[in-house]
Amino acid sequence: MIKFGARNFWFLLAVASYLSLSMIATGASAEGIGQSVKGASLRYLSHLDQGAKILVWPSYTRTYEIINAGPEIDGSVSEYRTNRDGIFDLVRTSGTTQISIISVSPGVFANDIEKLLGNSKLLQGYKSFAYTARLSGDGCTAYKFTSRKTWISVGLVFVDKTKFGIGNKVETNACVFGALDYVNGFPTKDTYFEYMSLPQEPVRKLILEAIHRCAADGDNRSRQDEITKDGITPLPSLGCVAAKIGQ
Repeated sequence: MIKFGARNFWFLLAVASYLSLSMIATGASAEGIGQSVKGASLRYLSHLDQGAKILVWPSYTRTYEIINAGPEIDGSVSEYRTNRDGIFDLVRTSGTTQISIISVSPGVFANDIEKLLGNSKLLQGYKSFAYTARLSGDGCTAYKFTSRKTWISVGLVFVDKTKFGIGNKVETNACVFGALDYVNGFPTKDTYFEYMSLPQEPVRKLILEAIHRCAADGDNRSRQDEITKDGITPLPSLGCVAAKIGQ
């Protein structure tokens, strides 16, 4: 049984907001809902550091693994891949991985984390970090690492399913989608990740789409000598992202 506390209050509030948006859809045009999501996206961007550059991946394709997963996390990741198709591709691999999604339980970190990650395809330096990583009390933790402060290079996601309750697909999806958005480049205030403070999923998706359009269009002209083989220019600006959303 999940005790009702501050974290669950904010979660229920987020669900209520999502349901409200869904209910509006039954009585308003798709264009009207689209404008609502655009407005929420622009408001979110306006609260970030306007001088900040946005970190992106150098490729549209990135590899991932799931460690100690059950059907719920597998299902959430599968839904996420489908939902973000067209923005980037997540490919499950048996080789070196860039994103590791790790299901943890009480006591695992203290006793078995090294064994749990024994078969992980993360590079050893990131495994060493994972052994002692600090986990969020809400059960959903994400870290992203960068190369030369220019590109996102690796993502780590820890999901403690015992925090959500057995069979709680809504909250499992909220964690998995939010954490994967973060490691895939969604910008947050002060660069930290707290999944309960993220905007709604349609807002995140729209912002991620705009980020990748800016990177593909070569927004940061001062870094065009670093365009990758996928045609991605690093460090697009928030101004470009807002402009793309406003189109």
